[in-house]
Amino acid sequence: MKALLVLIVLLAVVAGVGFNQGWFGAEAKKDPIGKGGSVTVKVDGDKFEKDKAEFKAAADAKLKDLDEEIDKLKDKAKKASADVKEKYSEEAAKLEVKKDALKKDLEELKTSTAEKWDDFKKRFGAAYDDVKKGAGDAASRFK
Repeated sequence: MKALLVLIVLLAVVAGVGFNQGWFGAEAKKDPIGKGGSVTVKVDGDKFEKDKAEFKAAADAKLKDLDEEIDKLKDKAKKASADVKEKYSEEAAKLEVKKDALKKDLEELKTSTAEKWDDFKKRFGAAYDDVKKGAGDAASRFK
């Protein structure tokens, strides 16, 4: 009897911890087609939409920052000598193309699914870091 009581208390504690940690909030199931052995996870839709909105706001702010850095390069190009002006302009044009690609990628966010969310964030983050580094390199190269 004592062992049964201990078992019940233990199960109650595990269940309480599980609910607090969200263990029971996401439902994992096997791929219904059975190919690839992937696992899909059911995600709280409201949280997912909130995460997407927050990410978009942060990404928009980062893109605005890139616009400002590219504009600074363009301003420096206007004030530079002819040979340096051409290099500034080339760098600014390359960065502009990459930034536009980032904006296009951000449009994918509208149709991004929970299953592809982490991949999208990683891909966008890596592309942004590449453009940001290029802007910083260009600015330091022409000082």
